[in-house]
Amino acid sequence: MILGSEGLTGLSAANFLEQMEVAFSVSDIKPENELLGKSDRYKNIRNVYHSGHELSQLEGITDIIVSPGVPPRIDILQAAREQGISIWSDIALASEFIDGSKLVAVTGTDGKTTTSTLIHHILSGFMNCVLAGNMGIPILEVLEDILRADKVVLELSAFQLEIPGKLKPAISYITNIAQDHVERYENIEEYRETKFAIIKNCTWTDIFIRNTDDLFISDFDPGNLTIRDISAPGERFNSIANLFICGDFALPLRNCKLRGMHNVRNICAALEIACVFQLDGEKVLELISTFKNMPHRFENVGVFDGVTVIDDSKATTVSAVAAALEALETSAVLIMGGMPSGRDYTPLNDYIHKIKWLITYGDEGQRILSYFKDVPGIYEKNFPDAVKQAVHKVRKGETLLLSPANWDKLRTYVERGRIFVETAKDCLKLRLIK
Repeated sequence: MILGSEGLTGLSAANFLEQMEVAFSVSDIKPENELLGKSDRYKNIRNVYHSGHELSQLEGITDIIVSPGVPPRIDILQAAREQGISIWSDIALASEFIDGSKLVAVTGTDGKTTTSTLIHHILSGFMNCVLAGNMGIPILEVLEDILRADKVVLELSAFQLEIPGKLKPAISYITNIAQDHVERYENIEEYRETKFAIIKNCTWTDIFIRNTDDLFISDFDPGNLTIRDISAPGERFNSIANLFICGDFALPLRNCKLRGMHNVRNICAALEIACVFQLDGEKVLELISTFKNMPHRFENVGVFDGVTVIDDSKATTVSAVAAALEALETSAVLIMGGMPSGRDYTPLNDYIHKIKWLITYGDEGQRILSYFKDVPGIYEKNFPDAVKQAVHKVRKGETLLLSPANWDKLRTYVERGRIFVETAKDCLKLRLIK
């Protein structure tokens, strides 16, 4: 049975089981008309359970594939464990078929998509490399490509790592660990332990790239795998000359399109992986210099009426907002808000001097505003109104930054970023005309 069938993972699992000619059922909390599109396209589907998960759905079930968004402690999963039913993630299922020696796995609270995509960009310059995982490419969807590939870069979320199965990557990297998913994990230690499941099955033949600049990672040493440390400054980055180093070659920081110290560390990790594979240093650095930042991740979308507009809609954690503020070269009008999260905003205190105005929105907006009492601020209930208010406050030579620290009622961070960019551009252009 597929538990949680409508996301990318659930659909890829259904397609995989159909291709393997395995009979399956699906269970979802959504209404029947939203499940699997037209379920009659699946010849091997037996039952479509909708509008909730009932224990009676377990009758005759031997295995369950769980989508990442399904909470691990719900009743049907507890009952399945008691009945001895095997519970799989798509990662665990795919790991039954994949040779771990070709896997490079990346997780972390922030920057995992950018970092995994950068690593893939580098490796693809030398070999057949496949990118899959949490960024929107389900591993089961590209399993045939993976089996033919020389290397695979896998981005993993904490949810996916709750059931790692036989996952055994040859190289693992954790970008950082900070407060996140407070609704799912009781404390940061439980969240941290879940992230470190990335190396659960690893041995001395496998390598863990350890970010020693992160307090939750720097002391990690399970004693059963090879550790290679990165830091900034460090062997891969000369902070005095602002140079990235790979073998006998160097790349000036100013020649990189990625900005911020968090990205410096992630580039260092990519360089370390390139050195593990003994890739040509000159070509590696050239590939890094051509890599463009991912959309909605501290994305500079342009200058309008003298205002630099940065879309950081994917910043759904406080640590991501801190990284954005650290990377700013000017003062900013910052937009934050979204759904209630109960986050701790203390890490932003070191960057208050960079915030000229704080514009908040949504259910979490008033709480954020009350926390930063010493920062000039305005609350708007709706997101588009918050963007318009921010445009009204920002001046030439400053930055207009969307870095929300939360999810919100919009369907995705992509939609939020699109609304932000369109509204900001339109309002700034009108201001220019006036």
